[in-house]
Amino acid sequence: MKKRLLSALCLFVITFTYAQIPPGCPTTIWDGSNWSAPYTGVGPNINVNVIIAGNYDTSLQNASFECCSLLINAGVSLNITPEYFVRVQNTTTVNGDLTVRHQGSFVQVEEFTTGFTLGPPPANATVIKSIDTPFSSAITYWSSPISGETISQTYDPNPSLASYRYFFKTENFRDLEHEQNNDNIYVPGIGIDGVNDLTGPAAWTLANATSLAATSGILDAGRGLITRQATDGSFDYTFDGTFNTSTINVNVTRNDENLSPPVTDPVTAPGNDENPILLGNPYASAIDLVAFLSANTYPNGILDGYVSLWSPSAAPINTNNGNQVLNFSETDYFYMNLSGSPVKVCETLPFGTCDPVTNPVINPDQNSIPSGQGFFANFTDQLPSPATGIVRFDNSMRVNEENLFFYRGTSSITSNEDNKLWLNLNSPSGVNENILLSYVDGATSGNDGRAYDLDLRVPYNSPYSLIYFNINGSDDKFRIQGKNTNDLNRSEEVSLGFYNTVEGVNGAPQEFAISITQVQGDFMTNRTTFLVDHLLDICYNLSDSPYFFTAGIGEFNDRFTLKYLDCDFSDSCSAVFDEIESFVVEKSQCGKYRINFPNNYDFSDYDLVLTQDGVDTPLTEDTNIYFTENGLNEVTISVYDSSTKTLCYSNEIIRYVDCFKDKCDTCEDAFTEIVGLIQDRNKCGKFKVVFPKSLRGCYDLVINANGIIIPMTENTTIQYDEDGFYALYLTLYDKETGEECYTGSTILSVDCFNNTSNRSANNDDVETDDVSGIKLYPNPAESQFTVTLNNELENLQQVTVRDIMGTVVKKSNIQTVKLNGLHTGIYFVEVITTKGVVYRKQLAVR
Repeated sequence: MKKRLLSALCLFVITFTYAQIPPGCPTTIWDGSNWSAPYTGVGPNINVNVIIAGNYDTSLQNASFECCSLLINAGVSLNITPEYFVRVQNTTTVNGDLTVRHQGSFVQVEEFTTGFTLGPPPANATVIKSIDTPFSSAITYWSSPISGETISQTYDPNPSLASYRYFFKTENFRDLEHEQNNDNIYVPGIGIDGVNDLTGPAAWTLANATSLAATSGILDAGRGLITRQATDGSFDYTFDGTFNTSTINVNVTRNDENLSPPVTDPVTAPGNDENPILLGNPYASAIDLVAFLSANTYPNGILDGYVSLWSPSAAPINTNNGNQVLNFSETDYFYMNLSGSPVKVCETLPFGTCDPVTNPVINPDQNSIPSGQGFFANFTDQLPSPATGIVRFDNSMRVNEENLFFYRGTSSITSNEDNKLWLNLNSPSGVNENILLSYVDGATSGNDGRAYDLDLRVPYNSPYSLIYFNINGSDDKFRIQGKNTNDLNRSEEVSLGFYNTVEGVNGAPQEFAISITQVQGDFMTNRTTFLVDHLLDICYNLSDSPYFFTAGIGEFNDRFTLKYLDCDFSDSCSAVFDEIESFVVEKSQCGKYRINFPNNYDFSDYDLVLTQDGVDTPLTEDTNIYFTENGLNEVTISVYDSSTKTLCYSNEIIRYVDCFKDKCDTCEDAFTEIVGLIQDRNKCGKFKVVFPKSLRGCYDLVINANGIIIPMTENTTIQYDEDGFYALYLTLYDKETGEECYTGSTILSVDCFNNTSNRSANNDDVETDDVSGIKLYPNPAESQFTVTLNNELENLQQVTVRDIMGTVVKKSNIQTVKLNGLHTGIYFVEVITTKGVVYRKQLAVR
């Protein structure tokens, strides 16, 4: 009902010191055993500053934590172990040691330019990533979570790493030819195979200390890199330095020769588009894939709406297409979009040809890209030529957890409430193909593009077998089909295609199995899925066991259909259901329907049962149906043969109800309304916070006024006793769920108490702080502010703007200072006159 905010705005009341921990939030200190009062035994929260003054290990304390800002003192360590996290709302200063181990997470929320500060040695910040390679020559896709890290610092110390390290240039990728079975015979004008053509500049470029696009071998944040192991086994890689944080933009140029169809020859070179971009998660935490795709998918960005990760299942061989003698299979890429992701399986496959060591099951519940993980995305065709653009990463995409998988896997990205069905095609020859049917908001029954319906390419190297979805109006084959949630009912049917180039023994048809590997959602969990083989006229209960069949070489787009109605249901009983559905009439009362049977309707041949909310009601006369919630509602009508008393048809009657109007604004709108109603009471420092009656039935409100927590049940008055800027925090809780749904803050300005000047009256060249000696206008400011000196005999020499850590972010020798590039928050303005007098004042930027 109400929108939830993933990150909250937190501005701070700041005293006039350049402290490492801003005093706007209360502070607790970890001494190595306990948190200081009043947080002893409780631990900090997102509104509390944390100072680590003794060693803290998340696994030993069995606790992750959140904080307002973080300071790690010299000589002590913060160790974030697997499956734990530390989340910092604002800034981090490391004077000691910060270590984020494999599968641990370090998250920063606000977009501070200097949000992470690493002190001088021996201060150290480290991210450790681990890989487990089942065979030699294995490829790993990386991205550095560290600013300024070089390739030699991370990869040279590991003796297991061969000299093969590459980055990828999208602008050089050209794929208008293909070969078969890696035979080095390239055929132009037919299509693509996903392999860079040998003509023209190379897309894969050797990466060493001098060959990277950045100088001195520095790994660019947000870009991907691949490495190759010389041996199998488990290895740790260490990234040391300042953690990446805030917005990171990756500049990309598309090679327009690869447009689909290509602009150079659209007739003879059709085919699927390929403009791959090798990217990587640049943070020390996982990023949410929905947030990443939402920000970067066209028209908001330049991507097609999906990503692919590398998850090899077998060593390279000489018959796989590629630019090397031995190449991996392109099927080892693992795809995700807004509908979800196919799930890799192994142990449950019917023919027992899969090795679970090299083909592990991939968890479908994680909805993120792990820290340090490299991945491919695709530059959309829809951006006009010539096409350049950026891929954006920012702190709003970062998540506390879901950082478990690296190198070999990924996962589904949609809600666990979404209805999904994962299918697998398997054969004795080792075929292991996985596809996903996903019912999600935003998708339709048609082709919605790669963000929801992800097509696949038929490999040129044979033998090969595929299972895929057919979508009306498209000739493509789809590994992921997203459908709207409204499509999901017992009458739903989904077309499956099958493509095969694999021969059985002595040219006989090859044996295959189609199986359900996993289901998700109430509908899929509580329904039976049937597979119809139209060639053999078989309707098979696929929920019970895999379906085995044989097939020769060829493409079979009309052989299989998925459905949710029992194939044994009779046509005559189905006609009875259709007749009853036509009797359903909506009444004037909201959510009320009535089944109006015609006069003298004959009930003798069938017994009818209506089921609603688990309650069965015999239908022998007119019946009222009440729906009490907005959205899709359903009742089930079951038809039984009167003579045999057997069920011969059952299906849902679905109605959409939209008459119970939501009386509550969204959480964000409610916050905005409350902020807009804050009243200055015309008494110095006194404000009235209004909590409208219209919102009290929807939300609970808690305010934090200068460290005092006030649960609000009605309007409240707060008082400040000194001049300055004050951050008033507001937290809204959904009254239905009791969960926090929005936290934000607003700045209150008090400027009515006369200040006594600290400036020396007898010595104008003495450096003093005199708040009354200057004026800043406007304050709060947005794009710029102007400095005015109250003493007409003084002239301005320099204006310096510092952030809350004391770092200089702006300098000027003129009165008007531009604020471009600064984030919302509190800053310190320091003004020096030509006589050497220093004035300081706080500036709020919004």
